[in-house]
Amino acid sequence: MKLIGLSLSFCIQDILDGYIKEEDVEKIISNTALSDITTTLDDELYSTRYWGEYDQATVEALLLRLKDKIEQPRLKTNEADYIFHTISQGHWIKKIDGWTACIWKKEAIGEYVDVRAKD
Repeated sequence: MKLIGLSLSFCIQDILDGYIKEEDVEKIISNTALSDITTTLDDELYSTRYWGEYDQATVEALLLRLKDKIEQPRLKTNEADYIFHTISQGHWIKKIDGWTACIWKKEAIGEYVDVRAKD
């Protein structure tokens, strides 16, 4: 199974929590604009709210292993031209049948569910 993440904070947290396997991540497309991805560790929001329960060295090692899979479109475009993506329906896209995708969202029970509209 290959997944595309849409939130740096939530996707890294899911990997650290063991919900998602690191090898299942094809890429993470983030709304961040950080020249050095490890600077998130200096940001109180990331280091306490999302990843605070983990050792900083563990988080940094994961970020460094995934750095080539983390895309930050805001670094490549004019800020005024950038259209932010939303994670209101979920923050993982699961590839099905090539590139046909559905969005997965973690429910309160800790399981991911397909949130595509049901017929």
